Parts: sequence; structure tokens; C-alpha cells
Amino acid sequence: MLLHREGNSEINDALKNKRANLKLLYIEKLGILLILISGLMPFVHSFVEREILEEKLFGYPSIQAFLYSLGVHLCVLFIVIGVLMTISVANTSSRYKIIQNYLRYSLISPFVSGVFYLSWVFIPDVDYNLLAYIFLSLVISVMSVIIFYQFLKYINVLKHINKHRENVLRDGLSFLKSKLKKR
Repeated sequence: MLLHREGNSEINDALKNKRANLKLLYIEKLGILLILISGLMPFVHSFVEREILEEKLFGYPSIQAFLYSLGVHLCVLFIVIGVLMTISVANTSSRYKIIQNYLRYSLISPFVSGVFYLSWVFIPDVDYNLLAYIFLSLVISVMSVIIFYQFLKYINVLKHINKHRENVLRDGLSFLKSKLKKR
């Protein structure tokens, strides 16, 4: 009877660990998604016509100016929140190395956006048209979808490994119980 209780407690612990790991994977997934979306935030203003408002919107003369400022600041906020969420789930050094690898790929999106906007600073009298914004937004979106898809595949592999590990543990405990009962 004591062995049966110990086996159940080990299985329950394994199930609790599995739920905790899944929670951490969802937090990591949300963090990576926020980082990828952050690269698109500065482009939100380009999809609204520039129209001067009679009354200012939070002190901005147009919706486009407001969305530009909001997008740039949301970009920084999403990067910080995403990185903090992603790093917070690293509970082992091997897990940290995996997360570090995916952080490198996910930070490509805000990097491309940042380089695009830095061109305004260093190239005098540059004025990109709507097509340039749309093209770069599409490029960042495609890169983000590809990176996020690869990340989801990685998470599914981890889920499969955890499921397999749990099955092996359960089968091993059942085998041990049967051997001990025969004694």
C-alpha cells in the first residue's frame, strides 16, 4: 500500500511539473510574440491618412502623428516585456541557451524596423512613400511569421518529449510495482 501511494505521488508530481512547464512555455511563446510584434509597431501610422484635426488628440495635431509616437513607444515597451517574459522562464543553464538562441532570431524584427527609421537620421531629406512602408511591414511580418512558426515547432517538440518522458516514467513505475508485488 505504501508503494502505491509513493507511485501516485511521483505521478502527481510529474503531472504538476508538466503543467508548470506548459505554463512556462506559454509565457515564453507570448514573450516571443510580443518581441516580433514590436518590430511592426512603428509602421502603424503609415496606414492612416495624414489629416490635421480641429481638436488635438492627446496633444498631437493628427491621428497619424499620434500613432507614430504611440507605435515607437509601444515598440520599446513590447521588446522589454517580451524579453523579460522570455528570460524569466529560463530555469536551467541549458534552457537559457535555447531561449538565448530564439531571442536572437526574434530580435531581427525590431532590428530591421530600427535600421529603417535610423535612415531618417543619417540620410538628409529622405521621405519614404506609402509603398516603402507597406513593403517593409510585409517583410517584417513574413520574417516574424517564419520565426514564430519555427518557435511553435520547437515548443511542440518539447511537449512531445515531456509526454514521452511522462509515459516512460509511468510505465517504469508500473513495472517496478509489478516486480515488487511478486516478491
